[in-house]
Amino acid sequence: LTVLSGTKLTRTVPSLFLVVGAKNALDEICQNWLVTQKSISIQTIESLIGLMFGGSTSIGRRMIRAAEGDIRKLLEYMDAKEEHPLVQAAIFFLQTRSLTGSSPEATMIACLLFELVLSKYGADCRGLFAVELVWSHDKESFQKVTQSAMASGNFTPWLEYALQTSVTELERVKEKLAEVAVHYELPASFFQLNDRQKATLSILDN
Repeated sequence: LTVLSGTKLTRTVPSLFLVVGAKNALDEICQNWLVTQKSISIQTIESLIGLMFGGSTSIGRRMIRAAEGDIRKLLEYMDAKEEHPLVQAAIFFLQTRSLTGSSPEATMIACLLFELVLSKYGADCRGLFAVELVWSHDKESFQKVTQSAMASGNFTPWLEYALQTSVTELERVKEKLAEVAVHYELPASFFQLNDRQKATLSILDN
């Protein structure tokens, strides 16, 4: 989250503080929002933003107060539509980023909610999927397509970009899993009990 936003987030909030806060918010998503039927509410968003920026729900409430009505409408729209999780997450990202401003913190909030949607539908590959890393390595294209979409209201180029970069990230995840995969080739004797093991089982049976 902080990589995409930039290392110098603000003059008043230390970067380390935000890194720790972002981890706390992501831990909350991992523990309580992994493949769930629960609906995302305005209170959910306030709580996660609060965790990221200090641990208080009131902080999250203050940060989205001006956009609360629009965010509620967005949540209602998300509940009513049956889109692919990546499409929903991409829409959620762009809408919340446009509603909460253009600051680095707003980008962090949008990334956090992107992860929330993916986790809710089990599309985050157990935390291995991190398309924000692709965006951070392609900041010029990322900024251009997001700013254009927010200015024009045409989300199609952004959705295409988000899905294309998601495919790139999924390919990276697949390659990474292939690298660390462990293959066991065990002889048949491995599954046979020796005399001592048989004796132990005989005692337990009695």
